[in-house]
Order: sequence, then structure tokens, then C-alpha cells
Amino acid sequence: MPTLAFVALVAWFWWRTGSIRSVLDRVWHLLAGSTDVNDPILKEVLVNSRDLERFRFTYRIKVDSLDHVHKLHAWSQQHRLDIATVSKAREWVDVTRSDLIKEPPSAFIRRRGWLAGLLLATVYGLGALLLPSGALLRMKASGTYFRLQESSLQHPLWLWSVASSDCKTSVDAVVRKTGFTKEETGLMCGMLQGDGAKSLIEENQATQRWLFVVALIPLGFWFFSTTWQLGAARAALALRRRAAVTDQGPEDEGVEP
Repeated sequence: MPTLAFVALVAWFWWRTGSIRSVLDRVWHLLAGSTDVNDPILKEVLVNSRDLERFRFTYRIKVDSLDHVHKLHAWSQQHRLDIATVSKAREWVDVTRSDLIKEPPSAFIRRRGWLAGLLLATVYGLGALLLPSGALLRMKASGTYFRLQESSLQHPLWLWSVASSDCKTSVDAVVRKTGFTKEETGLMCGMLQGDGAKSLIEENQATQRWLFVVALIPLGFWFFSTTWQLGAARAALALRRRAAVTDQGPEDEGVEP
């Protein structure tokens, strides 16, 4: 377990920084002792590499050199912005551009907004199907889905409901309402009037809840990733507007210096 945690920590560090030179440097000192580099150029390369990793780890902005860091710092100072604020739009930061912040397409924002709504609707629909009381089942012969309660049958979307008393009134009416075959209707009516429904419900409820949890994990990660991308795009637009206002001199704003 400690080994797995260490590997996960290194993987997380690698994901944030894009490299693991600092980790390898620690391994070097562990194996070779505290001997330091004597060559000044090599020492500068190693120090700059660690500085870049620390910057990327802290702000998650893609930079390939300290010149990029200096350019980013100068741009943020020029527009009176903190680098932490700029990092909110890091997916749209390009230090090779003169304006530094790429403009997100409006279609990108719309698509991410619709996708986030669709994911929420999917989670809600799965919860409505798998979490209520009873067991969600499917008849093999007719292919009909239904929810079994201890004393009733229901459509998964609550379009119809059949109580145990309906079986005594008219089996044919139950067949028409549910879409079951007569054999399936007789089987379910007998289960509702006996004790078979309770045990079948208990067997399937735990499975249904596990299915919801298993589906919720990837859907949850996908939703948070989508909302992050949406937020980053909106932050990029806000930064571009802020930069445009800052770049305007007093004369452009109609104010005499």
C-alpha cells in the first residue's frame, strides 16, 4: 500500500509538472550522497529545471523556459493581474503569442455547456432508475422493464402501476397495461400475492446501487472536467477583455492625460 501511494504521488507530480527531474534529483542524492555539481553551466541547468518544475507545479501553466516565465510575469504586471488569476485560464495561455491569451471559440463554450447539462441529466436519470425503492427488472419474453415493489408493479418512468389487488380483478387488464405475456403476468401476480417479491427485491437493490456508484465515478470526473474547461474558457475571455481595457491609453478612453 505505501508503494502504491508513492507511485500515485509521483504520477500526480508528473501530471502537474510535466517532468520528474526533481524526484530524480532526490533519488540521485539518496544513492550518491550529497555531492553537488561542480560545473557552473550544468549547475545552472539543474537549478533552472527545478525552478520551472516548481512554477508548473504551482500554477499549472505550460512554460518551457524561464524566459517564458519572465514574459508571463511582465504581461501580468502590465495588466495588473496576479499570475494565480491568469492560471485560471491556463488551457488558453500561450506564452509564444504576443497577446498571451488565446480566444476560445464561442462554439467551444456552447458545446461544453450543453455537455455539462447532458451529464447532469444522465446522472439524474440513472438515479431515478436505480435508486428508488424496489428492484428494476426486465421480463425475458416480452422485454418489458418494470419496477417490482413488495405489493405492486410500476413502470420505470411511472407511466403505469399495478397493485396485487388488480391481479384478482382482471388478469387480462394487467396484461394490456403492462405489456407482459400471460405467463409473465401469472408469475408476477403470484409473486405479489406471496412472499417472493421481498427476497427478489433485496437481491437486486444492492446491485442497482453499486451500478449507480460505478457509473457515477466516470460521469462525475467527466462533469468536473467539462465544467473546468468551461470555466477556463470564460476566464480566458474575461482576461482578454481586461487586457484590452488596460492596453487602451487615456486618449483611447476619451480622457486627456
